[in-house]
Amino acid sequence: MSWLSFVLLCYKSTFILSQSPPLLLLVSFDGFRFDYPQLYGPLQHFSRLEEQGVHAHSMIPTFTTATFPNHYTLITGLYEEVHGLVSDQIYDSTTNSTFQISGNMTNQWWPFKTIWTINEQRPEGRSGVIGWPQNQIFVSKFEPYRKERSFKDSTDQMLNWFNDPEEPINFGAIYFPEP
Repeated sequence: MSWLSFVLLCYKSTFILSQSPPLLLLVSFDGFRFDYPQLYGPLQHFSRLEEQGVHAHSMIPTFTTATFPNHYTLITGLYEEVHGLVSDQIYDSTTNSTFQISGNMTNQWWPFKTIWTINEQRPEGRSGVIGWPQNQIFVSKFEPYRKERSFKDSTDQMLNWFNDPEEPINFGAIYFPEP
């Protein structure tokens, strides 16, 4: 349970009740254990998220502890034995092709619907995704994972998408590669 022990689904209940469609933000901190705020706290902003949003007391990852298989499970609801991503790099002998986390954004490796794909099928659904696997397929706004991208830049981009006066998103997913 090393890579992703903490996934934060946060949304402010008063803001959601006043919005149509509701707003939802999924935040992933790679390597962030669920108990870090208690062990290294007080963490002011995490305390505020716990008070105004949703948090997990713990998380049971899928079998493999690699980033992409767990993330793909989170966004599809399917386990590795169903979606087929069992590592951050895999070889498919049937098609003689290799999947690597640095590329392969084709439907061959991503045949299942994600939470943002389902959101996009709703008339008012618009999604924004930063750094997650399969984020370039069937999503209104996306930014691929870039190691050099700062937390601030990613957060600012997500807020801009939620506050876009023309086409605001109602669902956002953002991945941070470290706590």
